[in-house]
Amino acid sequence: MPVKDESRSLLDWFLDGGRLAVADCQRSYEWPESLVADFVEDLIAKLSHEAPGVPDIGVVVLERDDEGGYCIIDGQQRLLTSALFMLEVCGPGALLQTDCRLRRLLSEPAGNFQTVLHARQARRQIRGVLARRRLFRKEAGEDERLAFLRPITFSFVEFERRQGKAPDDGVVRFFKPLNTTQLPLNGGQILKAHHMGRICKGRTDEIWRLQSQYDAWMQRKEDGRNDKALGLTDFHPVTFNTDEKISITRFVDSPGQEAWYFLGCGFVQAVQALLLGQDDWWLEIARQGAERQSPYERLEGSARPCPGAWSAARPLEFAEGEGFFRMLDRFGRLFNAYVRELQALPADLQAPSEACSAGPDDMDCDRRPARLVCEAARHAAAFGSALARWCRDDVDRLAVPVLGDFCRFADKRRVEIDGSFANPRSLLGLPEQGGCLSNVFGCIPTAVFASALAWSERFARREDDAAIKRLLILQLLHGRTQSRSRSVLNALAASQAVAAAGFSLDVQSALWRLIKKWPWRFQSWASQLEPVVFRMRKELRDASEAEVEALDLLHGALLFAA
Repeated sequence: MPVKDESRSLLDWFLDGGRLAVADCQRSYEWPESLVADFVEDLIAKLSHEAPGVPDIGVVVLERDDEGGYCIIDGQQRLLTSALFMLEVCGPGALLQTDCRLRRLLSEPAGNFQTVLHARQARRQIRGVLARRRLFRKEAGEDERLAFLRPITFSFVEFERRQGKAPDDGVVRFFKPLNTTQLPLNGGQILKAHHMGRICKGRTDEIWRLQSQYDAWMQRKEDGRNDKALGLTDFHPVTFNTDEKISITRFVDSPGQEAWYFLGCGFVQAVQALLLGQDDWWLEIARQGAERQSPYERLEGSARPCPGAWSAARPLEFAEGEGFFRMLDRFGRLFNAYVRELQALPADLQAPSEACSAGPDDMDCDRRPARLVCEAARHAAAFGSALARWCRDDVDRLAVPVLGDFCRFADKRRVEIDGSFANPRSLLGLPEQGGCLSNVFGCIPTAVFASALAWSERFARREDDAAIKRLLILQLLHGRTQSRSRSVLNALAASQAVAAAGFSLDVQSALWRLIKKWPWRFQSWASQLEPVVFRMRKELRDASEAEVEALDLLHGALLFAA
C-alpha cells in the first residue's frame, strides 16, 4: 500500500542504516554529463541562496520490506547523482564510515558495468563543477560541509512488500515498462500509481478488480464499459484546438508546457494551480520547482475522507483513492462542457450561434463556468464591435489615449479598431482549428476558465451571473490588449480573481475587492476607459440590444475603478 512521506533531508535519510537496492526493472545509470552538470548547478545555486527556493530533488518511488529495507522503483538517476555530489563535497570519510544507505547505494552498481562507467563520468563532471565554484575555504571541516548539504530534501511514494513475497504486481506492471523505455515518470503517472493503491474494498480480489477497472478508465483500454459500473463519466479527452485524442494521464499532467499550447493537455494540474494562486501553472507537475517541493502535493489531497465531490473552493481536499478518480471525473465533466460551449462560439457576431447541448439544466454546476466564459466573450466582442463603429463615425475618437491598445496601426498611425476585438474566439485566444494556442495569448482560455469556476462555485445564484460576467469581460479585454505573454498573465489577474472570490459572501463586494487589487496598471486603464464607455452608451443611437447589454455590463464594472 503506497504512502506519501513529507519532505525530509536527503542527507539524513542517506546516513540512516538499512538496506537499499535498485529494482530489477530499473535501467542502468545513464544521465549524460550535461544533465549531471545542470542538476548539480541547480542544487548548488539553491544551497548557496543564489537562486530562490528549496534544493529539492522531487519524488522517488520505493518498495519497503518488513524489515525496513528499501528498493528503488523510480528515482535512481537523481538519487545516485545526489549521492555522488555529496561524496565529492564531503569525501568518503564523513559519509561512508558506517553501513548506511548511501554506502549501500554507491556499492549497488558494482555489478553493472554501464552504471559504473556513467557514474565515473558523472563524478568527474561534478568534480569539475565544484572546482569552478570554490564553495568552501581550505580549512572547512566535515561538519560545515555536512551542514551545507543537509537542506537538500526529497519525498517518496512507498509500496510495501511482505517478506518472502514477490514484488507488488501493480508496481511491476506499472513501473517496469516506464523504466525500461528510458522515459522518466511524470507527476501524473506517479499520481496514478499512488492512488491506484488507495482503493481499498476489503478483499484482495475486490481491490484488484476495482484497480483494473480504474486503470482501464484512465487509459481508455475499454470503450466506456467501465464508466457506468464505476459511476464515472464516459470521458474521452481531446485537445480542443487540434482534436487530438489524449490519455487521461496526459489530461492531468503533460510535459513540454503543453497546457499553454493545447487546451486539454495538463488541464487538471493547470486549473488546480491557478486555483491555488501558483505561478508557472502551465509547466508539468514535476517541473514546478521550489514552490511545489513535492511535485504532486496539491493534487494528492487529504488523507481524511472529504464529504461531497471535489470543489474549486478546496482544491487540495478530496479523499485519497476513489476520491482522486472522482475528482478527475469532475474535471472531465467541466472540460466536456467547456468544449461544447467553445464549439458553439461564433467567430462573427453577425453569424447565428450554434445551439449548445451541454445539459438540460441551464444552471448545472459543471456547465455554468463554461457558459459564463463564452457569454462574457460574446459581450466583450459586442463591445469591440460597437467601439469600432463608434470610431468610424468620428475618426478623431481614435486619438483617445486608452484606445491605442485596441487599435490597428499602419505607418505608426492608428487606422481603426482591431477586428479581433469583435471576435469572441479571438478574445479567448483561440486559434484556427488545428493550430496551437499562441505564445502570447495561450494562457487566456485556461486562466479565465479557472476564474469562472472559482466564482461560479462561490456565488451560485442566477442573480450573481451579471457580476461574474463583468469580471470575465474585464479579464478578456485587459488581457487581450497586452502584447507579451508575461504582461497578459499579469493583466488577467487570475490569482487575484480566485482570492477575491473568498473575500465576501456578496458578489459585488468580491468584485470591488478584485478591482482594487488588480495589478499591472489596471486602475489607470479602467479609469480612462470608463468615460469612453459612458460616451458610447449615450452617442450610439443605433446600438443593438447585445451592444447595449455589453456596454452596461462593462460600464458597471469600470465604475468600481473610477
